[in-house]
Amino acid sequence: MRLFLKDILITLTIGIVLTIPFEVFYSHKSNLMTYQYSYLENHPDRIKTLILGHSQSAFGINPHAMGDSTFNLAVLGRVIHFDVLLLKKYIGSMHNLKAVIYPMHYTFSGGCGFYEKTISRNTTIFAHARFMKLPNDQYPIQSALSFSTMLSDHFSWKKYADTPPYIDTLGYTKIQGCSDWMASDVMPQVGQESFTQDLAEMASLCHKHGVRLVVVTFPMKKRALNLTTPAGIQNLYNVIAEVQKHYPVEYRNYMGDDLLSPDSLYYDCTHFNHTGATLFAQRVKQDFGL
Repeated sequence: MRLFLKDILITLTIGIVLTIPFEVFYSHKSNLMTYQYSYLENHPDRIKTLILGHSQSAFGINPHAMGDSTFNLAVLGRVIHFDVLLLKKYIGSMHNLKAVIYPMHYTFSGGCGFYEKTISRNTTIFAHARFMKLPNDQYPIQSALSFSTMLSDHFSWKKYADTPPYIDTLGYTKIQGCSDWMASDVMPQVGQESFTQDLAEMASLCHKHGVRLVVVTFPMKKRALNLTTPAGIQNLYNVIAEVQKHYPVEYRNYMGDDLLSPDSLYYDCTHFNHTGATLFAQRVKQDFGL
């Protein structure tokens, strides 16, 4: 009996030790994600254009340049699995929704390391479960987190995730200036098959509710474009073609677009700064008639 109680005590202690760092060092994400959650819960009928996705759209599409009925629901480190869960949860209550914008990254699901790094996976899962109230049945947290990694990630996130001035009423994460950060010497494409399946499910949800699905591939600095391959670029079109066999999808690849190539538009090699985000939002609005 004593051994049994001891095991229970050890289990509870481990759970508390793991939970406290999560709550303390990721509570700042509530500045973005809790606000987004509250907006969806309380004002779904205000949204006519919904921006989903990862850091490229979180930083790179200024919703104010598209109209006040646009809302940016993107967040750093998200893979498409969570976008599908969010859309599935809320699309039925967004009665005025006309279009969903999704950013298809050149690496598909490889940009944030979700499938390669346990730390990235765990923190992404926890943040969406904790702040967006999403289930994590498909990707349960698999191991204890490194405290030092969490702490480091906390401070890099905090640079962007405080309110204000970084996050505004339309969910936009505004960043200024330029950085010297450059991608590695390779940009591998990860999980193309599973990405295609998730995008098809997103397209199915949009089609069912009479909503346009607009997919864009963001431009990059020219140095980053050198890390791509013709075969990799063709894979982007292959994914769209496969989904279009079953559901309507509108797509445009902006990689190599001359008007979006100046380095002054970018914070780093693959992310726009505020100037670029405003210009790109205007382009997307014009190109797709949003």
